[in-house]
Amino acid sequence: MKQSGFSRQTKILNFIKIYFLRQNNFNEFNKLRWATIGYHYDWTNKVYNESDYTDPPEELTNLSKTIACLIGCQNFKPEAGIINYYHLNSTLSAHQDHSEKNMNAPLLSISLGCPAIFLIGKEFKSEKPVAMLLGSGDVVIMSSQSRLAFHAVPKILSDPSVHKHFEMEDESSENLSEWTNYYNYIKKNRININIRQVN
Repeated sequence: MKQSGFSRQTKILNFIKIYFLRQNNFNEFNKLRWATIGYHYDWTNKVYNESDYTDPPEELTNLSKTIACLIGCQNFKPEAGIINYYHLNSTLSAHQDHSEKNMNAPLLSISLGCPAIFLIGKEFKSEKPVAMLLGSGDVVIMSSQSRLAFHAVPKILSDPSVHKHFEMEDESSENLSEWTNYYNYIKKNRININIRQVN
């Protein structure tokens, strides 16, 4: 099985399947642009609703803690996550992530599927950003000075070989049919999972 960065991408995609890609509403899933896990985010007031909580998948919790430990953040608590769904024509404008009460904890960002151009600047929007190409399985860690950096996604790129990053663990006919839906989605879209500690 292909591995990239710190993640086993098929296992991560499997938890997305369990949470969001039920076969009986797959067409509705194509309309999604974002979803939240952990403390759910109030997009109107730009705050986390700590009375509205959904347990993050165990695989994602364990992966997030492992990544945080690798950079010396042994006490990192993955309390909230925003999952962004990008089509090839999607963009994300320049912004800062500053709704978390604990700004000392890192923000972890995991990319799956099609590659993206990622721009990251500094604390002020007027400062020129640096462009990075993020592929499937890449992890971006925003901590210390970069924690409040403006960042954006101006372009999603197609990748004819993205299927090489994923493989099915159970090849029964039922799962093969189901997996075809997921594969057809991920080969022409990007999923970004960003994990934060709120408190």
